[in-house]
Amino acid sequence: MTPACPMADASAIGRHTLASTNRSTNRSTDGHRVTPPSDVATSPASDDDTMAFVQVIPSPAPSGLSIRRLGITHRRALHSLTGAGLTFVYIFLFFVALPVALSLIVIWVGVPLLIGTLAAIRGCAALERRLAVTLLDVQIAAPPRVTELRTTRMGQLRALVTHGATWRALGYTFIRLITGMIMFFIATTFAGVAIAFLF
Repeated sequence: MTPACPMADASAIGRHTLASTNRSTNRSTDGHRVTPPSDVATSPASDDDTMAFVQVIPSPAPSGLSIRRLGITHRRALHSLTGAGLTFVYIFLFFVALPVALSLIVIWVGVPLLIGTLAAIRGCAALERRLAVTLLDVQIAAPPRVTELRTTRMGQLRALVTHGATWRALGYTFIRLITGMIMFFIATTFAGVAIAFLF
């Protein structure tokens, strides 16, 4: 007579215990069948049931280089260098566009040129304000837009020419033109001296 295998008996006992446990979980103590709630209703068995649940956590986006992490000295130097770079734009606006617009205003051709030049100067002043807020940690209130001052197109054009914010922007950008030329001269001089010492 062949002796019973102990491992086979253990496997049979384990299957019997698992089946009994599964039957007992679906019945209450009084013998009635327990219906699982709708939010935890079981689904038919499938091959996907054997797969482990993996929670996908998105990786944080790279922080990148933040200008505000730089020291105040580096930010001031960067502000001066940006002024030197914008000098060429201001030279074109003040020494080319504005004189041509004023000289042609008598034949009405310079009127749209003057309006476009003043709008460009206000845009440059808005850029300078953003640079000052970002690099110098100062708070500068933005002037009202011409669309907020007047509702009609003609009124907006008149406000662009006559409003004080336009003339303040004109004066500030002219000052930045002068300081930018000085900074450009200093930067090119020091760069030339450094290159000369290298060779």
